[in-house]
Amino acid sequence: MNAPQRIGLPDIQASVDARDIAIDEVGIKNVRYPVAIMARGGSLFYDNATALELVAQTEKSLDVVIATKARAGSAAAAGTARLTSN
Repeated sequence: MNAPQRIGLPDIQASVDARDIAIDEVGIKNVRYPVAIMARGGSLFYDNATALELVAQTEKSLDVVIATKARAGSAAAAGTARLTSN
């Protein structure tokens, strides 16, 4: 049993809305979430970001990681090619 049921609060969201009010837009926009970000040196700093900002930053970080791995892979392949060509 969860807390609202224990203290007798009705589930308003599950009830029928008889007010007959048209809703043009549904949802909450630009909600900012608290985030803790670890810097390169290992220190943390705290900020707020929207979900869109978090996704964009994650994509950017993943692109950097993928590009770095690709460069490392091509450098390793070039080193192997030099070793085998001698």
